[in-house]
Amino acid sequence: MERLLALSASAGSGKTFALVARYLALLFMDAKPSEILAITFTNKAAGEMRERLMASLEELSSQMAEAIARSSGMGIEEIEAKRPKVLRRFLAGDLRVMTIDKFIHQVLRKFCWYVGIESDFEIAATPTEEFFGHFLQNLDDRHYRELVDFARFEAQKRQNISDFFELLYEKEKELPPLGYSVEPYSDQEAMRWALRIKEYFQDQPVSERAKKTMDFETIDDVVHSKWFAKKSLNYWDYKKVYTPVVDEWFAELKREVAAYYRKKERFFLARIFALYDLYKASRSGYMRRCGRLYFKDIEHLVYELLRQKDFTQFLYFRLDARIGHILFDEFQDTSVTQYRIFEPIIEEIASGGSERTFFYVGDTKQSIYRFRGGQKALFDYVAKRFHIHVGHLDTNYRTGEVIVDFVNRTFPYVQPPQKAFHKGGYVEVAEGEPLEELAAVLGRLIDAGAADESIAVLVHDNKEILQVGDMIRERFGKEIATHKRAKVSEQPSAKAMIELMRLLYARLRGKEGSLHRLNFLTLIGRPYDPDFEAEIPLDRPAKMIKTMMERYALFDEAAMKLLEFAIPLHDLVEFIHEIDHYEEELPPREVRGINVLTIHKSKGLEFEHLIVLDRLGRSKSDTTPVIFDYEGIELKRVWMKFKNREEVDGEYAAALKRERSLVAEDRMNKIYVAFTRARRSLFVVKKEKGSIFDFLDLKPQTLGNFSVEAIRKPAEKESAPLTVHLRDYGRQNVPQENQRYQANDFEAIYLGQGVHYLFETEDEDAFLNRYGALCDVKKAKELVKAGRGNMEYLLLTEGKEIHELPYVFEGKEGIVDLFVDQGEKGVIIDYKTATPHDIRSYKEQLLRYKEALEALMPKKKEIDAYIYFLDTLKLVKVG
Repeated sequence: MERLLALSASAGSGKTFALVARYLALLFMDAKPSEILAITFTNKAAGEMRERLMASLEELSSQMAEAIARSSGMGIEEIEAKRPKVLRRFLAGDLRVMTIDKFIHQVLRKFCWYVGIESDFEIAATPTEEFFGHFLQNLDDRHYRELVDFARFEAQKRQNISDFFELLYEKEKELPPLGYSVEPYSDQEAMRWALRIKEYFQDQPVSERAKKTMDFETIDDVVHSKWFAKKSLNYWDYKKVYTPVVDEWFAELKREVAAYYRKKERFFLARIFALYDLYKASRSGYMRRCGRLYFKDIEHLVYELLRQKDFTQFLYFRLDARIGHILFDEFQDTSVTQYRIFEPIIEEIASGGSERTFFYVGDTKQSIYRFRGGQKALFDYVAKRFHIHVGHLDTNYRTGEVIVDFVNRTFPYVQPPQKAFHKGGYVEVAEGEPLEELAAVLGRLIDAGAADESIAVLVHDNKEILQVGDMIRERFGKEIATHKRAKVSEQPSAKAMIELMRLLYARLRGKEGSLHRLNFLTLIGRPYDPDFEAEIPLDRPAKMIKTMMERYALFDEAAMKLLEFAIPLHDLVEFIHEIDHYEEELPPREVRGINVLTIHKSKGLEFEHLIVLDRLGRSKSDTTPVIFDYEGIELKRVWMKFKNREEVDGEYAAALKRERSLVAEDRMNKIYVAFTRARRSLFVVKKEKGSIFDFLDLKPQTLGNFSVEAIRKPAEKESAPLTVHLRDYGRQNVPQENQRYQANDFEAIYLGQGVHYLFETEDEDAFLNRYGALCDVKKAKELVKAGRGNMEYLLLTEGKEIHELPYVFEGKEGIVDLFVDQGEKGVIIDYKTATPHDIRSYKEQLLRYKEALEALMPKKKEIDAYIYFLDTLKLVKVG
């Protein structure tokens, strides 16, 4: 395996497949799950990666097996033979696939005392307005006047100043030493040269219109004048009376204006950063008083821990000890501060002398998060610094050839150009009033038989989602899907149990917890009772959650998800610490309706028929009063924006040019992301004037052949209330997906899973960690002990044991609990924890297993099949 590797992965080229293959290769090379840190940027991406890892281990596709073989150097047969063991280790291990925010949060929990933070801090979204209001209340008269002066000077609204302070806080750890002075500034010298020019032309025989252009009173009037932007005053208005000495005065004027701007910049930046320091102090004090931290605070504190403290090496030793391998998704979206937190670990891995690895993937063309700190330059910087080989994935497995070729031509920076795996595709660029053109395109798709769920409309902000949704309902009588998913922790059942856990924690600390009591009782539909005491014994959190589910009949999807979240936690204190960072969302329901979502929200998704809509209104103007000027990944300087400053200051002009280039690149990347979501057809709807697509010079056109694949619409049925799938081991009546869980359902199912797991692993500690809070531990151990001690069973298991053996036979999948290879003969054993009255369905299942394995075995082998009922220690031979 290449220890240090980066992949530049264009849209649709298999980035997630490459990440999963790399992770699995590490597992097959005997890395423990706890040693592999896989970092994503969203909970959705982390969840999808965990699901794909599990699915691949349960059934390894030929493509995935080949990818693992290439990366690990192992043979396909060796990989397949080792897969059951790897799956067991994966299930028993401490999986570390998480968002970058969660990883940073875990670090702070571990070392919080070094920065004076109590370990029971809460986490919340940043209430910018709340911070700013508190800051204003605490300003003294002098500083308040300075803030008013800045607001008046910059014509900034309260909200813009508040946002500016938060932007500075975002970049806090990147800001260079400022060294700005507060010496007074004056425009006197600049005005002296401006007045000399004015007096000269006022005395000359020029038109009244020309004289009026020289009618100014302040230096700001001068800078805003049409003539100030000229290279010379030898132009139409003044040509007849022009003399070269005037341009000498003009040059002096510009030099003095440049000097005036520099002094003004130093003065106002000194003032605003002094106010910003007060804002930070106010923010920090407020944060500590309310016992709450916010996401960016956590990042800053961890940065201080790991980058600025005397005990940095000690902390990295503690943190780094269990990290053997790092995998990074969407690396182009990493901020400089986030990278600096990881940098020493990466540096240690890259230094050599071990088998540790570092791998990252990304696509700088899909960098659309610069506004929140994403720094795409990191992709190449890290590769260059650590001598990391950069590979390229340039085959598009998502999109039809016509669309891929169109994107290659439209975006010349797609290098190397993508190759299409699929033929076909259709592109249409339509011009006109956006909503009318959108209605026409939707009408054609609907008339052609496209299912609503296969169509997506991409817009630019949430307001436009509402406008498009209203049009679709009025014109077509159809609903829209906005892809908003509900958080587990916000659902009534889960929220009620979280509030009850918080009440128990408050009581444990000697507090009343009245608010948590009120919230809990309200959520379960009971009137408030000040004497209510929850008699839930302190235990492992999963056990406490299970008790609550049974006592208050809270059996639904969110409750089950919360139960799963609680399984690895050890006590109530840890639950309270972790629940504030619990961001998991409920699985998406079957999407019904035409998809309408923003371009940013569409990243990572794909749609059969895609419509990218022009802006319905005007683009928002940039109100940031400064330019953050980077050189590579280093923030070198902060410039203050002034009207026409680029005319008099070459360095500022260069910084402004760089910033405008980045803004144009952001815009191009955003449209690139939008266009590359399409699979079968892409429609671009643009305005005739003022289009956001003007920079691409797109003309109305059609490419390829328009077609709609017949898609069978799902039958009308109620969505299943439960999508948590638990494998059942031996209960006669298994709850169907359209039924609600009952207490005995998951108790029995988890007992079956636990017994089965203990039979496979023989690892009691792992069993207790995974299932101890969910089933009757004593009963599980007794069943396993008795089952393993059965002489008849022991005789049947003499040979090579293969647990969880998967197969595909005649298009149907199956998993055999245990297959024992005895040479000329084979034995199938299927475990059941309970003996039902009617075992016919179990016998039919075993006969399918037997038939499949006899047909699939490379050498003809007689196979016996047995059901092993652990409650009665009865082995029933089938067939």
